[in-house]
Amino acid sequence: MNPPDISSTDEDLQQIVKVIADLDQLVGLMLKRVPLTKPWQRQLAEGLSKAEREVQVLRIMISLERSAADLMIATADLNQTCRSIDAALRASRADITTRQAVRLLVGMSDSIVQAISSLAAARVGHGHGRDHRDRASGGAADPAPVLRDASESTSER
Repeated sequence: MNPPDISSTDEDLQQIVKVIADLDQLVGLMLKRVPLTKPWQRQLAEGLSKAEREVQVLRIMISLERSAADLMIATADLNQTCRSIDAALRASRADITTRQAVRLLVGMSDSIVQAISSLAAARVGHGHGRDHRDRASGGAADPAPVLRDASESTSER
């Protein structure tokens, strides 16, 4: 079995960036269209604002070529925010269109987490994306601690 070449991971990164841009656009459109008259609408707007900030953080981390661990933490935070928005809407009187839009947000954030995990594993396998813990040992990073780190950061909130 041949390992994936570096150019395929760059194509994967471009696809991730596209999904992030789509998610950002959906969040922005929802923020513009959500009236703030009802409590669930205000709660939705607050969650969407948080998601918008987290998308910007993720974009900056990608552009700065941060470590796989940092990217995993940022994607886990975004995913947790989208899931929190969804959970809050389930207990509200939100209309079906808003619920479907939020479900789409969750699906997009899930796909970003999956893609970043795959990309991180592929880059680790090629010696790319080593974080500060790996530089000291000179070895390739194990993606399992990255996933644990990401899940621990979201469970602390």
